[in-house]
Amino acid sequence: MNIPAEDLDQWARKLQQANSALLRAQDALRRMQQRGQYPQGDAETALILAEQARTALLPVAHGLERAGAVVETRDDLPPPSGCVDPANVPLEYLTSPANRRFAEALRTAYEACCEVSKERGWLGDGPEEMLEDWLAGVEQEVYGPAGLGER
Repeated sequence: MNIPAEDLDQWARKLQQANSALLRAQDALRRMQQRGQYPQGDAETALILAEQARTALLPVAHGLERAGAVVETRDDLPPPSGCVDPANVPLEYLTSPANRRFAEALRTAYEACCEVSKERGWLGDGPEEMLEDWLAGVEQEVYGPAGLGER
């Protein structure tokens, strides 16, 4: 089946809009929860549901990219005010003890997630795809390009 590139790109934009709306909803819920404006259990349930929806969108985004669609990421957007620009994170943050613990925790989570996906027959389309992307980025920050860092 041939799908015009314009259609693929439009679907990718719609996917990004849905993902962006879910991220904004999660941020709003967290702020409301911190101010005590939202009952703890309700906010946690809503946050979990939004994250599940975002996770369900990831294989769609990866499939559209493989099909040739241009999929924008949060990296394409300017950082919110008061946040460190991801492109200009100071070097000491990249190798901080917290970022090293984060890399180790992601590695552990990724390996467990791969085992779960294997058990459930989700190979290649499970949630480990998202963790693999995060892990690659954080490990490159902490250890440098593959083959150069310690582990």
